[in-house]
Amino acid sequence: MAGRQATARRPRASGGSDLTGREIVIESGQCTGRHCHDVPLMVVVTSGTLTRILDDGSVATHPAGATFVEPPGR
Repeated sequence: MAGRQATARRPRASGGSDLTGREIVIESGQCTGRHCHDVPLMVVVTSGTLTRILDDGSVATHPAGATFVEPPGR
């Protein structure tokens, strides 16, 4: 995958939960390739347009400002 990544971790919350955030920058015209995630993926498209090819072959297009969640394993 082409692009830059930045990772930030917030202080551990009470109750034992933990949250990790990562900013992924995908340059125009680049592709991440087929992949999956072990945890839910929460996405905010901050600029441009993100185009995804879903498991069933359909295409989803997300403009700047769009949000979506992918379950683990997707």
